[in-house]
Parts: sequence; C-alpha cells; structure tokens
Amino acid sequence: MPRTFAGVLVVVLSVGAVTTTLPTRLAAADSQPPDAAATDAAQAPLELPEGLQLSVEFPRYLMLERRLEAIIDNQSEVDVTVVDVALRSPLFEPVERDVHDYTVAARWRADLRMDVGASICPPTDGASMLEMTVEIDGERQHGVVEIDIDPIAKINTTECNEQYVHEHTDVVYGPDFDVVDGALTTTITLTRRTGDEPITLTQARGSVLFVIKPGESLEPGVPMAVMASGVATASAPISITVGRCEAHAVADAKKPYLFAAWISVGDMEPAFVTMQPDGAIKAALEVLLQECIALDDSYG
Repeated sequence: MPRTFAGVLVVVLSVGAVTTTLPTRLAAADSQPPDAAATDAAQAPLELPEGLQLSVEFPRYLMLERRLEAIIDNQSEVDVTVVDVALRSPLFEPVERDVHDYTVAARWRADLRMDVGASICPPTDGASMLEMTVEIDGERQHGVVEIDIDPIAKINTTECNEQYVHEHTDVVYGPDFDVVDGALTTTITLTRRTGDEPITLTQARGSVLFVIKPGESLEPGVPMAVMASGVATASAPISITVGRCEAHAVADAKKPYLFAAWISVGDMEPAFVTMQPDGAIKAALEVLLQECIALDDSYG
C-alpha cells in the first residue's frame, strides 16, 4: 500500500514545487562552530516581549528558490533585532541559521528569508520551532519558539509523494523524438524500479514557455498511460510546442525546461513530479524557442 505523508497531497500550482539544489545539511555538531549547531531538544525557549508573534510562510515568489520566510510581527512596545533564524522541524533536515542582524521596530513587521532543508520522508512526530538569536533592550539571547508548521507542511507532503513515485519508477522523456511543423513529438516513459502495483500517468504539463499535450485524443478521466501489475514499462505519446516566446516571458522564465507530471502508485492520489528533458530533446526544444523568438516583434 502507498504511504501517506503529512496529510493529503497538496499540489503546488506553479513550477515552484520543483527539484532544486537544497541547502547544505548541518554536519555533526563537533565539526561546526557553536553558532551553526542544530538545536537540541533541551534548548530553552526564547523569552519574547508580549505582542511579538512568529510564523513561517512559503510564498509563491519563493517557490522556485525553495526558500521560506520567517514572519516577525512585532506588535510589542520594544524594538527586536533578529540576529539569525532557522527552522527546526521533524518534517525537514536541519540547516545552518540564516544571518540577518535586522531590527524589527515596535509595531512593525518583517519577513526574513531563510533556507529549508530536505524533506524527511516519512516525517516524525514532534513540535516545529524557529531557532533564533535575538537582541532586545541590549540583551542577546538564543533559543527556540514553537510555531504552526501547517502553512508549509505541503512542501513535505509534495516532496515525499514525489520521492515515493521515484522509488517505484523511472520517469524520462524519449529517448526517441521527432520535430514536425514546430512541434516536438516524443514519449514520457515509465520504467518500474520496484514493487508490482499499477503505476498511472494521469497528466503532464509544460512550463511558462512550453506546452505539453497528449499525443493522442483522450476521453475525460482517461489516464495518459498505465503500467499494470506484472508489466515493466509503459509510455505515453506527447507533443511539445512553444507556447510563449515574447521578450519578458523568456527573461522571467527561470526554469523553462522544468516540466511536470502527475503520477500515482497503486491507489495513492496522483503525485506532482517534476522532471526535465536533457540531451538531444532539450537541444531541439531550444531550437524551437529560438525560431519563435526570431519571429516575435517584442524583441525590436
């Protein structure tokens, strides 16, 4: 049976839930300076002034970078300087604290960016906290504050479901492809790695610049491909075309070749899986993009 990670799958409706370089995980405490060591369970809670509220968010504009914001809502009567901050949670590997040395004035709010470690799959039980060094009225203290992890739990859910899919099947584009009349035709191929449950490719999606469509007409609700029990591989024909190539769209596209698919193992909900073509297919898509750019008037 499939595993369930931190609740119901939440699909990030952006290429923000993406594969990216994760922050460096903390090494053993004895190999790190004291300020970089991960908090331990006995660390004292911070003594914060009344009216100072802390939370964490995963805003859309940070999804591609896979970074969080620590929300410092200082409705107290004193200024608070946040020297550094990091998330400590059973959902994510610990990382070094982000240094800010930023003063949040009384009655003001600051959103401070911070790294988040790799998802722990499956997550363990326990409280989530912000580990911080703060300075209040000239006194510096270091400790932890418990926070509500629900606003960012979807990161762990999405990434653990994606990991579960990759544990059971390889997912690749091609290798064969063709280019005709501005469209690249190829396949998304599933190759079983372990287990014998059915694996279903439900849907595929392109990026800001590219559009992916099934290579054949499908009735509503019919999956693109199903790798049945006892079968080692399955594939779905697709067509990839350039959807946008105007100057501002190309300039803003940070990961134009990062595409997505929804894949399920057994009776799990379809997981959001990111992947990108490489080699000859990526090179061919680059040619199609350049051909579109050459015909676009926005480049003057």
